[in-house]
Amino acid sequence: MRLRFGRRDAAPPMPFSGRYLTRLFIMSGFCVVAIVALNVQSLRERRDRKLERENAGASGRQIQTAIAPSPFGELGMGVIFSDDQPKQIDEIPSGSLQVPDVESGVLPPVDQQLMLHVADKTSDRSKRPYYHLIALAAAAPSDLLEKHARRDITFKKLWEDPEKYRGELVYLKGYLRGLQPWRPTDEEYFNPAKFETLYDGYLITQDSRPNPFIIVVPRIADGMPIGSNISENISFAGYFFKLWNYQAADGTIRSAPLLIGQIVTWTPAPHYEGTAQMSTYLAVAFIVLVVSVGGAIWVINRRNMRQAGVSVAATEESDSAAREGLAELEKMQIPDPIAALERDPPPSERT
Repeated sequence: MRLRFGRRDAAPPMPFSGRYLTRLFIMSGFCVVAIVALNVQSLRERRDRKLERENAGASGRQIQTAIAPSPFGELGMGVIFSDDQPKQIDEIPSGSLQVPDVESGVLPPVDQQLMLHVADKTSDRSKRPYYHLIALAAAAPSDLLEKHARRDITFKKLWEDPEKYRGELVYLKGYLRGLQPWRPTDEEYFNPAKFETLYDGYLITQDSRPNPFIIVVPRIADGMPIGSNISENISFAGYFFKLWNYQAADGTIRSAPLLIGQIVTWTPAPHYEGTAQMSTYLAVAFIVLVVSVGGAIWVINRRNMRQAGVSVAATEESDSAAREGLAELEKMQIPDPIAALERDPPPSERT
């Protein structure tokens, strides 16, 4: 009879094997690459905004020379569809526009005869009524516009009854989410004030969210950013012109109230110059953390491997002693009791 003893040649499993360390470092590498990419994107966006401000302020070469295309193409869900047919307009009265003479504390009146010839839910900006409101808004001090502007006219009222509020001075407060410069017409017949640059933007207020107001202003404050990727807290006072059509990014024709006036107050959005440095510090700290964790795991694995080696050695020594004892037992001559009985039967069976 031969006894067999199992042998434990393999070390017990480690809590953190090499493949887990490899995965940890690969994931860490992806995280570091993502942080660097975000940092580079932030730097590019700040550089683009700076170039836009410099180009707009230094010269008019980058300003468009025709009626501005819609800067609101990125707007999509939430903007009201333009599903009504525009009304037919009568012939606009002749006669050139005049630069309004603003007396102290008195706003010049809106020519309501011109406002009668404005068509809602079209992309047309009728030049005479349009530039008439621009001249009124540009000639008046912004605080005077704010003082006389109505606070009770909401997005819903303008949408449901635009003819009732045509030419009304409206006060709005919200977030400016886009601002684009463009060059108006050079014809003195329409532009007697000789505006060289106008700005289109879209303003989202608390009651209009997520629908925008389209605003047109003849000037902006020094240092105010332009472009589609801005978010500035402003207040605005301007004359309601019409429901203006534009084509959204999905090709749908949508409408929004268009007002012409001035930006009364502007609270610049906070720009953190240390964003790039902070991202770098975070990346370095993350790398140090990963290296520290990896080192700690390596130390734990080494210690466990040494302990496992001692345990395996002790097991092998025990198995070796057991095998030697088994070999000695196999060498011993143990008499067979059955053979002895056959050879020497008991006295009761002897005859």
